[in-house]
Amino acid sequence: MPKLMIIDSHAILFKAHFAFGSRPLKNSKGMTTSALFGFLKVFFQLLKKYNPEYLCFAFDTSRQTFRKEMYSEYKAHRLETPQELIEQFPYAHKLASALNAQILALPGFEADDILGSLSLQAVQENPEIEVLLITGDRDSFQLIQDRIKVGYTSSKSPSGIEEYDLQKVSEKYEGLTPDDLITLKGLMGDTSDNIPGISGVGEKTALKLVQEFKTLENLYENTHNLKGKLKERVESSKDMAFLSRELARIKRDLDLGITLDDLKFELSSSQELEDLLNELEFSSLKKEVPNLKPTIVNREKHYRLILTEEELDELQFILKGQKTIAFDTETTGLDPIHSQLIGISLSWKEDHAAYIPIAHRYLQCPRQLSIATIQKSLNPLFSSQDILWVAHNLKFDLSILSNNGFVMPPSVADTLLMAHLILPLEKLSLKELAVTQLQEERPHFEDVVDKGENFSVVRLDKALEYAAADADNTFCLYQKLSPELNKDTGIQSLLNDIEMPLMPILLAMENQGIQIDPEQFFELNREMEMEAQTVAKKILQEAGEDINLNSTQQLAKVLFEKLNIPHGKKTKSGYSTANDVLEELAPHYPICAWILEHRHLQKLLSTYTIPLPKQADKNHRIHTTYSQTIAITGRLSSNHPNLQNIPVRTKWGNRIRRCFVAAPGSVFVSIDYSQIELRVMAHMAQDEAMIEAFQSGRDIHRETAAKIFRKTLDDVTKEERESAKAINFGIIYGISPFGLSRQLGINPKMAEGFIHTYFSIYSGIKKFMDETSEMVLKTGEIRTMYGRLRPIPEALSKNKNFQEAGKRVAINTRIQGSAAEILKRAMIQIDKFIKKSDCKIQMLLQVHDELIFEVASDEVHHMSAIKNLMEGIEKLSVPLICDMEKGKSWGELEAFL
Repeated sequence: MPKLMIIDSHAILFKAHFAFGSRPLKNSKGMTTSALFGFLKVFFQLLKKYNPEYLCFAFDTSRQTFRKEMYSEYKAHRLETPQELIEQFPYAHKLASALNAQILALPGFEADDILGSLSLQAVQENPEIEVLLITGDRDSFQLIQDRIKVGYTSSKSPSGIEEYDLQKVSEKYEGLTPDDLITLKGLMGDTSDNIPGISGVGEKTALKLVQEFKTLENLYENTHNLKGKLKERVESSKDMAFLSRELARIKRDLDLGITLDDLKFELSSSQELEDLLNELEFSSLKKEVPNLKPTIVNREKHYRLILTEEELDELQFILKGQKTIAFDTETTGLDPIHSQLIGISLSWKEDHAAYIPIAHRYLQCPRQLSIATIQKSLNPLFSSQDILWVAHNLKFDLSILSNNGFVMPPSVADTLLMAHLILPLEKLSLKELAVTQLQEERPHFEDVVDKGENFSVVRLDKALEYAAADADNTFCLYQKLSPELNKDTGIQSLLNDIEMPLMPILLAMENQGIQIDPEQFFELNREMEMEAQTVAKKILQEAGEDINLNSTQQLAKVLFEKLNIPHGKKTKSGYSTANDVLEELAPHYPICAWILEHRHLQKLLSTYTIPLPKQADKNHRIHTTYSQTIAITGRLSSNHPNLQNIPVRTKWGNRIRRCFVAAPGSVFVSIDYSQIELRVMAHMAQDEAMIEAFQSGRDIHRETAAKIFRKTLDDVTKEERESAKAINFGIIYGISPFGLSRQLGINPKMAEGFIHTYFSIYSGIKKFMDETSEMVLKTGEIRTMYGRLRPIPEALSKNKNFQEAGKRVAINTRIQGSAAEILKRAMIQIDKFIKKSDCKIQMLLQVHDELIFEVASDEVHHMSAIKNLMEGIEKLSVPLICDMEKGKSWGELEAFL
């Protein structure tokens, strides 16, 4: 079936521009090119995925459209388009033309109208064709019909595109058709386009009205069936409802003056396209076009292979005179504890690098220098105070070097950390950054190492090309990012004062590891497997037949058809048996509770009790890896294995924690910040009521409950305190009345009342959230207390849902990110204290707001000083309080001191 792809060009350009936040791409002439780079990247991805025979780029012309004539306030509240984005629009037209694609723009109409008219024309002209509309605007969902789909640009989809057809529209909008969406918009309006709709009618009410009355005409013929305020609102806004519907309706009858033959497309190279890519400095994108090759890749590279002592001496002589040297290690794997060092690459100048192979093994492989010889040559350089050593993922490379007898350099930099702070939305692999920041293509690991093999079997000529490029790219990336870092004192301070000092501490924690008891794990595994079998038998007995418990379709058939348990709407793939669905049913239907329990057991078995003993070293210690660059909020994450996600307050989670044991003669000590995120929020908001509660040492959840339920502190029940706790923490994550109602098991109206009361009690919190929201809607970015930048492009979207999501992200980032940085600062000071006091204390784990230490039994008294240090690490308007516990295992900790 032939395909026509119509692209809403401005939607892609806007999204790409704002995705780069305050760190836009620029060419050497200083022109911002972010939108154009994203525009082309998305375009090439779409070509690969859909391979359309016909193609068209639709563009807006200006804001002066027929809709503006109908209603002068249409889109009146839109922010001005940034000048640097406006300057890129003409290039988008030139690029589309140079790609040999049809361009359509019609004065007085929007790109949406072109999508609507051209798609309908195409399916009428060719009964076989399938049309895909690429857009970031949900308004286009009204155009969906047989053979017309919408490819909605979405960061939630791995491919960046979510396909919507008739079925998906029906699922999303509770049975509505695409035509119904026009009526829906007439009723609820659209704040992003300033379409008024009916005042006081939101999406939920509008949905119900469309489901019941279908059209505006039928609604207004039957307003006598409405009641109360809704009836008044509908009847008083008839003209506005009909006007809003017409403003929302996309044109489908424009005479575009073209036929399908005019839209035939085949990607090919041209001098015009090559010149444009050169001017914009998009060399890396040339590979997407037949017969166009990236120019930078052909630059002469001066890479040298070091196989003899003479070559090593010559390299050492070159390196001695350098101020900055980038390096990289090649290994047999990604686990620094168990991987073997295969070679070291070094770069001291753009396009200049060397590779020193150490342990390559293949038939007729040349002889390589011994590691002792290499250490003798490089260690004096590594120990020099005058050389800055740069790596991409420095912690890994330092761990490898340390494990192989190399000296740890005193002066270091990490381009991975730099890129994470400067370009927080970018993909951070060296391969990706070489493309986006250096405009350079480089060899890919998959092209060099065959599947199932490791770097030791790579031939030296190929190894040189790949490994030297690693060091070369790292050197160039450091040169590129350093000036950007110097422009931003907040990020510079964050890197130099927190992230870089923390890195060697994390490395030491990883190397130390935490001990487990293999026998306890073996016994626990046996018990959990028996329990899983027992629960499975109960499920099958209740089901009355033998089914595969891992098959959601079989489960759904039994639950919702055979047992007639209430269910949600049936989708293409059947009824949902997701955990959130079963959790609502569990209190009323035991089989649903058993399924959840069985899943929980299987998850714990496969994630922890089976694999963890296999991951332990010969001393029964497990070595997790901490990342400073995965969580955009600044929180640390634990991987391989993830020890931060072991359940805390469940029977089996606690049993797993008991399998982690202190070494003989030692105990575990846990120090946990109490309610640190609420305390940070109170400080940042300067809310007097919350500050006073914390300063007086009162239980903040009981305090909140007393005020919401209008009781004395002594009269607050356990359930009321839990409700207040849910509200306190829910506020940080921007919980909605609907979300709170589900969490507390109450109706949304009551939940809305709780939130309203909460903000009347803590008015400073409301002001803080409003100010944060205004800030992110204006700038599209937010910062933590210590200067961490988080671009939030969705806040600048014209889509109200995206804006609301952006506001929630901004509030949470300021609070959670600042709390994470306080803990990092504490870890740095704790490390200094331990080294200075020379006591037998090892920091082992960081689990969000908690630190786990292994302490010699006769030195536990030192821990009170560490607790005091953590509580005094930052002078806030409220006290920082820590809880301290100790025990022989992680799961048997008890409070002390």
